[in-house]
Amino acid sequence: MRFACVTAVICAFVLSQATVAEAGPACQAAAYHQFDFFVGRWIVTSSAGKKIGTDEVSKAYGGCVLVEKWHDAGDAGGGIGLTGYQAGRSAWHQDFMDDTGFVLAIDGGMVGSQMIMTGTDVPKPGVKRLHRVTWTTRADGSVEELWKTSEDGGGSWHVHFDGIFHRM
Repeated sequence: MRFACVTAVICAFVLSQATVAEAGPACQAAAYHQFDFFVGRWIVTSSAGKKIGTDEVSKAYGGCVLVEKWHDAGDAGGGIGLTGYQAGRSAWHQDFMDDTGFVLAIDGGMVGSQMIMTGTDVPKPGVKRLHRVTWTTRADGSVEELWKTSEDGGGSWHVHFDGIFHRM
């Protein structure tokens, strides 16, 4: 019985690796590399130069998924994002969650040289908040993430986060 269990585990592993190997080429088209500029290990500062956190963005699952691990500076807070390209929609999708219970799903794509994604959340009953997140590569190789929110249907926008990501 023990041999059968070990054999079943080995077979499951081999089959899962075959699936992973098959998934890789599916995500090699140019569109899957549009957000590669954000892959890396980052020290994140405010526009004034104050450190506000660190971020690690890596590719996983045959290059099909970007995994982001955010850590706030000065405390144990953090969040995680999973981002992928949906070929059937020609669009990018990100799910982000953090240690405060915040959950956001955003969608979008490249607009010129910027990655722009939008979505909504409901921070409290009766309030629908719009989000617009823009990632821009700067001349020095850093990346600016500008995240704005609106609670009046896009009539006015407020900066939620403005961080400059510097490679470690």
